[in-house]
Amino acid sequence: MLTITTPATDLQLLNQEQLRLAAGLAADDSSQDAELAKVGLRIAAEIASACRIRVGSGGQPTLKRELVTQTFRGPRLRELILDRRHELEITAVSIDGTSLGDGDFEVEPESGLLYRLSGGSVTKWCGRSIAVVYEAGFDTVPADLAAVASDLMRLRVSAGNRDPLIKSESSEVPDVLTQRVDYWVGAVPGSTSGPVPAEYAARLSRYMNWAMA
Repeated sequence: MLTITTPATDLQLLNQEQLRLAAGLAADDSSQDAELAKVGLRIAAEIASACRIRVGSGGQPTLKRELVTQTFRGPRLRELILDRRHELEITAVSIDGTSLGDGDFEVEPESGLLYRLSGGSVTKWCGRSIAVVYEAGFDTVPADLAAVASDLMRLRVSAGNRDPLIKSESSEVPDVLTQRVDYWVGAVPGSTSGPVPAEYAARLSRYMNWAMA
C-alpha cells in the first residue's frame, strides 16, 4: 500500500519558459501560458504512466519529489521494492510498530531496493506489517528527462498543426493549380498505441520502475 503523505506541489516537468520554447514561442511570450500548462501536465502524466509510476492514495503519479509511506504486508523477502526511488531519503522504517535504527537497513537509491541488515549482513524481511517512510523524486528535473518532455511538447504542437494521416502533398501550376493529397492506409508509420512513442520511451529507461506482475 502506498500513501502520499506530502504530495509534490508542482507536477510539471518543464518550467514556464521551457514550455514556451518547446511550443516554438519566445521565452517571454505569455499569451498561451494557460494552454501550455495543461499540455505540460498531460505530458508529465503520460511520462509517469510510461515509467510505471504507481498510483498512491493522496496524490497523482509523478517523478517530482514527495514524502510517501509504503506499507508491506507479511513479506518474506530478501529485499523490498520501493515505488519511488530517485534521490531517495529514508525517514523511518518500522516492523510491526517497532522502529529500526539506521544500521538495521540499507537502500540502493537508483534501484529502490531496501535491504534488512542483521550484524552487518543482509537477511530476510519478516513481519506482519513493515512501514517505510521516505522522500523521493526530483526537486530539479534532470536534463535528459526535461528533454523528453520538451520533445513530446514539440510533437503535440506539430500534431496539432497537421493531419497525421497525410502521407504526401503536391501542387501543380500550369492550368492554374492542381493540388494532390495522399493519405496513409492502415497504420501510420512511427505511430504507437500509447501516448509516449517508443523512441521517446526508450530514452526514459533510467526512470522506468520495476514491472510488477
